[in-house]
Amino acid sequence: VVMDEVHFLADKERGVVWEEILILLHQSVKIVALSATVSNVEDFGDWLRQVRGSCTFVIEEKRPVPLTQVIATSSELIPLISIEDTTKLNSKVSNLYKRNFTKSHSKSEVPDKSQLVDLLAKYKLLPSIYFIFSRKGCEQAVQILQKSNTRLTSPDERSEIEQLIRNRFDDIATTDWATLKIDDWIDCATRGFGSHHAGLIPQLKEITELLFQKGLMKVVFATETLAVGVNMPAKSVVLERMDKWNGDSHEYLTPAEFTQLTGRAGRRGIDTSGTAVIAFHPDSEPRFLLNLVSSRTFELLSTFTPRYNMLLNLLEHRNITATKVLLNKSFAQFSQEKSNSKMKSRIVEERKAIEGYTQKINCDKGDFKSYFDQVLQITRLERDQKSSKRDQSRQGRYELSELLSAGSVIRVKTAGKFQTGLVTKIIRERKGQESYWIVLENGDGKKFHLNEIDPIAGIISELVINRTTDFSKREARKQIATVLRSFGYQKPEKSKSEAESRLSVEELRSNIRKHPCHSCKDLYEHLRWAERKEKLVRSVDALEFNFNNSMMTLSNKCDEVLKLLKEINYIDIGEDKVILNRQANILREIHSDQDLLTAETIVHGLLDNLTVEEMPSVLSSFIYQPRRDEYEIPGNLSQKVRERAKDITILANQLINLEMKYKLEYVRLPHFGVAEQVRKWAQGESLQKVLKNSDLAPGDFVRVAKQVTDLLRQIAKLKIDPISQIARESVHRINRGVVAYEPTVFEDQESVLDNS
Repeated sequence: VVMDEVHFLADKERGVVWEEILILLHQSVKIVALSATVSNVEDFGDWLRQVRGSCTFVIEEKRPVPLTQVIATSSELIPLISIEDTTKLNSKVSNLYKRNFTKSHSKSEVPDKSQLVDLLAKYKLLPSIYFIFSRKGCEQAVQILQKSNTRLTSPDERSEIEQLIRNRFDDIATTDWATLKIDDWIDCATRGFGSHHAGLIPQLKEITELLFQKGLMKVVFATETLAVGVNMPAKSVVLERMDKWNGDSHEYLTPAEFTQLTGRAGRRGIDTSGTAVIAFHPDSEPRFLLNLVSSRTFELLSTFTPRYNMLLNLLEHRNITATKVLLNKSFAQFSQEKSNSKMKSRIVEERKAIEGYTQKINCDKGDFKSYFDQVLQITRLERDQKSSKRDQSRQGRYELSELLSAGSVIRVKTAGKFQTGLVTKIIRERKGQESYWIVLENGDGKKFHLNEIDPIAGIISELVINRTTDFSKREARKQIATVLRSFGYQKPEKSKSEAESRLSVEELRSNIRKHPCHSCKDLYEHLRWAERKEKLVRSVDALEFNFNNSMMTLSNKCDEVLKLLKEINYIDIGEDKVILNRQANILREIHSDQDLLTAETIVHGLLDNLTVEEMPSVLSSFIYQPRRDEYEIPGNLSQKVRERAKDITILANQLINLEMKYKLEYVRLPHFGVAEQVRKWAQGESLQKVLKNSDLAPGDFVRVAKQVTDLLRQIAKLKIDPISQIARESVHRINRGVVAYEPTVFEDQESVLDNS
């Protein structure tokens, strides 16, 4: 079995399946795993040896086609890296960013899309993939080139394109051509440019790939989805920006993402080199660009977790012990155990160091701990005084921003009052601004800006954050919230004046001077060791917090899943054995990330008495995930679908609350945002009518409809009539037209694939 792009093990949606294959595939089957973005290959290889028995590394540092990085201005392409010293920026690039420090000068240097495409043609860097991290941006780019009358193809090439695409759209109803903008697509394709993103129907993406492979499509504006799983090597790759929107904020590309995107540049056997073109933007940080292109740190992290369906299928043929042994073979568990081992060793070492420091601060004059506690109290009071002064000026906030990092415990204002919070991530936004993702003591996680953080409190403490912790999860935030509440920060009362604060400091100083240890000849030596001890104690506390939180193994999670399933009467648990009930056997056959919610919907009769149009409409709610949260049930649903939507939402909330009890998080609320469109499609309506007055992209609708079809087929196989019969009939209603289309390998495409 060949597993190309094996780093998809880290993908939240697909990674679990990849890891299941590696663990469950029979030992007699050999595996070839390929990736250009795994730097912890030794760890991954050690795990494979443990799971599969043996592993051979084949590491190739040299790229088959060398890659050059350039900066594109409005008039030229400038090599990013110095020829004399490859660890340094090209001086011309440094000067470019220096002289464009002021916005008034920078606009003329920033290339627009037409200028950049002209540069690519001038430097003979076509065909090119032009990455823009939004579908809307891709379509706007195509429109810009169309309106500017850009032509990148010769008359002969245009003729060949017309021949290749002839009859490719015969299976698309003529009434849907306007909705899909087929005429515009053909016009742009014959001129040599187009777009490729998830909002397009499969036919358009497939023909774009074919034309690009044949060198007829010169420029394709694409989202990052094109970087994986599509055979479209290019002479150059363009990155318009070095940051992208992740749903909450703009984040810089990681080295792995940059490598994946630019990996398309350079066609083996055709080009002597590939070129990564980075569009100049004055907000970019040149040092960041240099670090990005030179970094080779692509650590592979596992997303494996035992889901309901997977666990029941394992337990069908194994006892509980054997199932846990299998789960603990995962790369997630292997990595965690290795990390825990290192963490435990460090805790032991630092505790020994603390004991040594304690010996160093033993004072013959008296109790040095009480003396040092007062010193710390003075330090905190003086820090509060300084923070109060800094609060009067913007400079104070800038200083705080310099100190803040992931792990900083701070005070933040939310809903009119201050809470203790933990900075989990610093977000670099447009124009060089920063915001902070903060987990609050009430368990919420939100984005805050610097002006919402209390500068008087400053940084209360520092915690070491486990980088694999997903703070979007309720349980992770809940655990942090418990720790944050323990800090018990008390903000000085507003009535307390600065003079009174100074008086407190003087009183403490007076007490210190009277303390027996103050006259010790080794006082400063003791203070130095006490400060080191204090810092190390904070470090150990943070390490132990992370260590304790990471001790929940996959077998522990297995226990929690089984407890939940037992509570809802899906299973009975005997001596090292699980007995599956009727409900469990339904769940075993549902292969979906919302497997439990789907099974519970069936068990509770919420699919009963639905028509062939209504059933797929209801099921779409388990699949559709909008870009924004849309939890309200739309008002355009039929009465019966609306009633079922309410019942299923109540059921989902009950399951979510039950999962919280067992520290699980798999079920999500259903979204009925495309339920009416799916119902209309099942009624036989045209795509034009289905998508009328909707923001839903044709490609998104097709993808949801295909997944609904798959779920219907699974329900049909359950043989629970009449719902299985309705599901079978619904498949034929949904799986038609653009939804039924399956990707094809054309004859002329096969030769391209053979020669690539």
